[in-house]
Amino acid sequence: MQKCLMLGAGHSPLKRRVWSGTSAPDEETQWTTLDNNPDCHPDVLFDLDLIESGLKLPFADDTFDEIHCYECMEHYGK
Repeated sequence: MQKCLMLGAGHSPLKRRVWSGTSAPDEETQWTTLDNNPDCHPDVLFDLDLIESGLKLPFADDTFDEIHCYECMEHYGK
């Protein structure tokens, strides 16, 4: 089972939009969602802005095979 992290998951259904040569089929993918909005019901509630202050993502190294982040950049660059 391939493990993937979706940063800024939001309310959108999980969908891999970019595939690599090592991406597993959807039925062989286990997703973990991360978002700062509790209304989105993410697996992990975390504000990515905290990374700027030195806080790291709450996962051990090598937890995920792929990390995906779509439609998130517009929230940064204050």
